[in-house]
Amino acid sequence: MPGRFLSLWLLATALLVSACSSNDLTNSPNYELGYSDGCGTATTRKPGDPGTIHRNDALFHADEGYAAGWRAGYGACGQGGGPVQQNWSMPGNGGVMIQGPH
Repeated sequence: MPGRFLSLWLLATALLVSACSSNDLTNSPNYELGYSDGCGTATTRKPGDPGTIHRNDALFHADEGYAAGWRAGYGACGQGGGPVQQNWSMPGNGGVMIQGPH
């Protein structure tokens, strides 16, 4: 019986520690920068004109906080045209979300 209690206690402690140490990307130093860039893209982007995409590609691919902020900003500031479709890995679109329908 004491071994069973110890196992339950260890499991509960491990779950508590993992919950407290979750990776909250909104606290990342680059999250706000990514959010701003994503929102800027959503509000000024012209389809077919890659010059209207506001994104630091190096940070987008290397920093999860920046990428999460960019996606959140783009999603929050996107306008009309139906649901936002995410396609981050399609060659040729630079990983930019595409507003649908087309």
